[in-house]
Amino acid sequence: MISLNYNDNMSGCVECICDFIIFKDGHKLVLNNSDKEFELTKEKIKKIFQQARVMPAFGVSLDNETQNALKSGCWLQINFSHELEVNGLLFNALLFKLETTSGFNLIRLHDGQYEGRCIYLDFDEILDLKQIFNIS
Repeated sequence: MISLNYNDNMSGCVECICDFIIFKDGHKLVLNNSDKEFELTKEKIKKIFQQARVMPAFGVSLDNETQNALKSGCWLQINFSHELEVNGLLFNALLFKLETTSGFNLIRLHDGQYEGRCIYLDFDEILDLKQIFNIS
């Protein structure tokens, strides 16, 4: 298990990424390491994680509500090869909404549920996540 502190950025977990799931209006697209977009997406995540300040989040995920939210809009889920931990918060995957923002919650998937405290990433600038990941 990799443990990170809030003093670290999240880039330490990038090497543990095994695949991505893009949710668009309820439809799923899986990008695994045999897809040509996989490495490009991984590099984009690494850059975002390096730029971000990891902060305590006010957000708490409820699995039921998160599952419903995935039915609309665009979301990206990062799946890891094994369980990771950031300041005592365990996860196997991280989910976030692709939107224009200066910070966002990473919703943790742990034990098959989007449940519990989120991890917040804060930025000095506004990011258009849909544009970064070329999703319209």
